[in-house]
Amino acid sequence: MRYVYAVVMLVCSVIAFFYAMLMLYKKNYKKITYCMLILVSVASGVWSLGYGGMFITNDANVFSKFRMVGISGIMLFMLFGQIIIGILVGYLDKLKRLIAVESLLGIIVMLVIINPSSYSIKMTETGIVTEFTSTFVSLFYTLYCVGIAAVFVVVSVDMA
Repeated sequence: MRYVYAVVMLVCSVIAFFYAMLMLYKKNYKKITYCMLILVSVASGVWSLGYGGMFITNDANVFSKFRMVGISGIMLFMLFGQIIIGILVGYLDKLKRLIAVESLLGIIVMLVIINPSSYSIKMTETGIVTEFTSTFVSLFYTLYCVGIAAVFVVVSVDMA
């Protein structure tokens, strides 16, 4: 079953990168929304590639590398997603400080959670599993993701 998930994630990665290449081919760079959509697609591809690779490997070191790639993709996806929603809603000027603070926090969160000492790797029947070694790191990561989701929801609801 884990290989099915890995294949699905890798196919999603290929589709995201293909979509980004297709948009690059159209060469419509004058619109910032278009450029941000390309970056969201690339971030989605990186995210899917990292998580797809995590489920294929049985080597803990390779797993850690793919985990770093996947988490980097997630953080970039959340950042670019906020920016594109801010552009579409017309709130980009109002959200600039919030996005800047969240970006800085995102870098800190990413550096903390990709640090090998912040998680442990265990081999199970379904593959390799990671667990945070500190409840503070887990809480920090969860609160960051909930904060980003809250911004997405508030801005999206205001769009309607």
